[in-house]
Amino acid sequence: MTFYNEKVSILTDSYQNVYSFQWRNKTISTYFFNILSGEMEKKTIVEDSLEEYDIAIGKNDYIYLVYQNLDRHLVLVTMFGDYIDMVILTEEPVSNVYDLSILLDREEIHIFYNVLLNEAEKLYRLYHHHYDDEIWVTNVVEDTKIQQVLNPFCLSLQDYSLFVFYYDYAEEGEEIFLKKYDIVEKKWLEKQRITRGFNSKLYIDILLEENILNIVYSQNFDGNLSIVYEKYNIVGADTVLLKREILSNEENCSYPTIIKYVDKLWVAWIEYDAVLSRYSVDEGEIWSSIYLWESSKNIDVVRYKYVDNSIKESNKKLNYSFGSIYPDISFIGFGLLEDVQEVPIKKKYRKIPRF
Repeated sequence: MTFYNEKVSILTDSYQNVYSFQWRNKTISTYFFNILSGEMEKKTIVEDSLEEYDIAIGKNDYIYLVYQNLDRHLVLVTMFGDYIDMVILTEEPVSNVYDLSILLDREEIHIFYNVLLNEAEKLYRLYHHHYDDEIWVTNVVEDTKIQQVLNPFCLSLQDYSLFVFYYDYAEEGEEIFLKKYDIVEKKWLEKQRITRGFNSKLYIDILLEENILNIVYSQNFDGNLSIVYEKYNIVGADTVLLKREILSNEENCSYPTIIKYVDKLWVAWIEYDAVLSRYSVDEGEIWSSIYLWESSKNIDVVRYKYVDNSIKESNKKLNYSFGSIYPDISFIGFGLLEDVQEVPIKKKYRKIPRF
């Protein structure tokens, strides 16, 4: 298997048509798969893009794409069928942005990104760019310090609150925090610390349902990365740990990914040259064996960002998924256990701190 760490996005509209977005050589293109005709069409969207971009889709099937152009302005593209509209959001060029993300609250647009503040001190600033009725408003969410690598943040919407989950330096290392934006009051609340473990961490994915937070990340144990799953009850400013478990063996485990599909909660990850995963049928209390997906060893794999607007696809919830690359796009790591190999769990009795 070759794992391509590229930013590729899959989007499904309300008719179950599929769009695949990809950046390459300053160009963002989309492959449109018509579900009725079975035909595929490639379309070039922009040809002046730096590598950072993101997409979202509204309930009316309008597609929104935000990117930073070669002049370092942020640009918002609105698409519907053959209609394309572009708006430059910034009056002046901005520094190179990282983890550029777009999120829709109904049809209201929220844009997030990091910029480097101080390279020597490894300081970054997380911005929130929001269209407030008639004007664009820019908020500073948080200044964060990294240890070595800038980890991506995760976004989620719950009722009238917007959540951002991110890494920041605390005490002896980086920990995961959350910050909540009150959409009604239009203000950011105080940050809350989530994780409390002093081994270094990488990557993050979350699934937030009502007040229950499922979170996964890679944690360093004696030079090896293991996949850690945690489950929390979030009530106001309180964060209560309900479950913590190491899901993988101590190997080179990266890009942990949470997927809720039908009646199972899955966690998938990359381990050396394959995709592995486990599932739970009781909301993360007890986990299955580890399964290696045999097909992933023989194909090129990418981690897709997944955006879904199809009512028929409401049986799954995910931010990302591993899958094969165009033209034969298919997801790997969850679903029917076909062409899988059970991997033995190597027992290690580690003390897991509680708080």
